[in-house]
Amino acid sequence: MKFARAMMQAVHYIKTDKEGTKEIFSKNLKLTDPEGLERAYKDYSVIFPENLLPTPDGVKTMLDDLPRNPKAAAANPKSFVDASLVLEVEASGFLKQLYKR
Repeated sequence: MKFARAMMQAVHYIKTDKEGTKEIFSKNLKLTDPEGLERAYKDYSVIFPENLLPTPDGVKTMLDDLPRNPKAAAANPKSFVDASLVLEVEASGFLKQLYKR
């Protein structure tokens, strides 16, 4: 649960503190170009859902990217998705509090 909440806080930070996020990207991605940082911010700030709910489609994308593994291609993405922790954190009101809704 602590990890799920921490990940949601990280996504919240990305979505709500543009300049702070760009500073972190600059440091960790070794980007100094302002245009590159802006592109990185725009790309990453929209890719993560606020609740981080895993989806079968997202898992399928990961499985499809595994290099030539017939087991991965035949796997059912739903068998890899367990949303129970995310749903528990969401039900606790943590996201509403985080996003002040």
